[in-house]
Amino acid sequence: MAASSSDAQPGGGASESDEERQRRAERERRFWGNAPPGLHSIVMAFVPIHLLIQLQLPPLAWQHAVRKQHHLTISAADEDQRSFWQRTTIDLVGEWATYLRQLTTIVLRYPFGFPRWCFDVFVAIIEGHIAGRRAANLTGGTLETIAIERGVRLTGTARQSVARTNPPLPAPLDPPPTLHALTTIAGLWGDDHEVLADRRWLMPSLAVVRQEGWDAGSLGQFIGSSRSLRCVDGMWMFDGDEWASVFEGIPAAPAGPQGGPLAQLERIGTILVWGDNPTGIERLQEVLMARGCRGSLKQLDVQFCPRFFIGRPTMRVLLALDRLATSVSYFFTEDGLTDPHTDPSPAAIDIASTLSFDKATSVEVKNAYEFHPPANTPSPHPAIIAHMQPFPEASELSVRSKLGGAAGRLLADKMPKKVGRVDIERVSGAEEKVGVLASLGTAREVRTVQMGDIGVDQLEQLLVGAADELPTIKRLYFDLTVPDGVEDAGSFVRTQLLSVIPRIRGLQCVELRVKTTTAEQRDSLVTCIPVGTNIGSFTVRRISGYVGTWVTMTAVRNA
Repeated sequence: MAASSSDAQPGGGASESDEERQRRAERERRFWGNAPPGLHSIVMAFVPIHLLIQLQLPPLAWQHAVRKQHHLTISAADEDQRSFWQRTTIDLVGEWATYLRQLTTIVLRYPFGFPRWCFDVFVAIIEGHIAGRRAANLTGGTLETIAIERGVRLTGTARQSVARTNPPLPAPLDPPPTLHALTTIAGLWGDDHEVLADRRWLMPSLAVVRQEGWDAGSLGQFIGSSRSLRCVDGMWMFDGDEWASVFEGIPAAPAGPQGGPLAQLERIGTILVWGDNPTGIERLQEVLMARGCRGSLKQLDVQFCPRFFIGRPTMRVLLALDRLATSVSYFFTEDGLTDPHTDPSPAAIDIASTLSFDKATSVEVKNAYEFHPPANTPSPHPAIIAHMQPFPEASELSVRSKLGGAAGRLLADKMPKKVGRVDIERVSGAEEKVGVLASLGTAREVRTVQMGDIGVDQLEQLLVGAADELPTIKRLYFDLTVPDGVEDAGSFVRTQLLSVIPRIRGLQCVELRVKTTTAEQRDSLVTCIPVGTNIGSFTVRRISGYVGTWVTMTAVRNA
């Protein structure tokens, strides 16, 4: 469904008669002829490219306007835009794109069921942008983000009008283009977009790649020119050997403790584990380390295939995975509610006590994906955690599940003496929250505690009994809801702060978010506790958040 050159050139209309086109062109010429100087530059930077192309502008004015375009979206959602992209010719697209020399972002938004819709236009614009910069002798690059998005739902006649669903791609550039500034490519889908690997793009700054369904060879070829990778993931799994082949196309780093093209790598997609042979995992580790990935990984996702039994034969695989890991996560699942693992077997204890996480910098507890436990579910007590080795390099403990109180207490006992951050915002109830803190013990020092919503009256009572068990806490963040019927919110909040602050050793800063306040309560807070107010040995330094129902107050210890 391609239009003729005359239909698709700038200013052309697909369904107008010659007389209508002439009248419209004359109106536009009069308007732009009488326009104040500089109006083109101001207005045209905000006109979508598919509309800009159709305006009856003088060639030089049109080229100047196109050069100011930074963001381009090719979308099937709008009927007029969908029709425009479907009927234009690829030669004209390539010509227009050479003027898009300042392009920073391009998005292809295709309709459900048609992932290659206008894919030739998408590729032609990217490569035309590069060709234009080459022709103009421009160094470096501007294109930073490429995204392919599905989500346009079309029904009935709109769906029937979809064309250009599997177009041939234009001939590749020779030599292949270099996208100097490109950092992110997202939304690559299976065989439909895998052909991009054959374009041989050079992308030295590429940091984030998100794909689904690519094979390891194509993915490795696609990312092979990057020297800045941070994340290569998506809803797809490779085993250790396949992941190793993905990264083998990237040159190895010179010998030495620092540097290398994968020195910034933080995350890769899921590793699929089969059987009891660690060879693939060990090969992956060798490939990563040879390219500079020596402790940068922050998260490692592993999927054990069906009928994978953990025991002594699979110990070598677990130990090989252990050598890659920099984070430890405990997940709650549906099975974990029926079998809370309160009485682990000797074999499980043997394995748990053997594994070490010497590189782990973060420890967390959370629910598995799409697992939503019923209300009032008691907190499971996964006793196996007690048999794990400590985490000597961990700086953060995050309990991101309402069920995580008991697990958080067990993990807290494994943390080092100095902890950067403890997040217990989602733990249920003040008693569970204080229990996690108490499990850290008096010998530990915590820089920041994110406590979340808590009843201060209950907190005060708990702190009376637990104050001698808590670690030193430098900064405390918590939320407070003013009870119904409290009119003097300022006095209420001040009293509560005075009751809590003295019971926490080492406290230097408190940030309190007062939630769901009325206008009268907010006025009371500001009047009763203005900036500069002393609350015990603390001084209120900042009050913010008057918009909505939140008021945030920050107080610091007096020098």
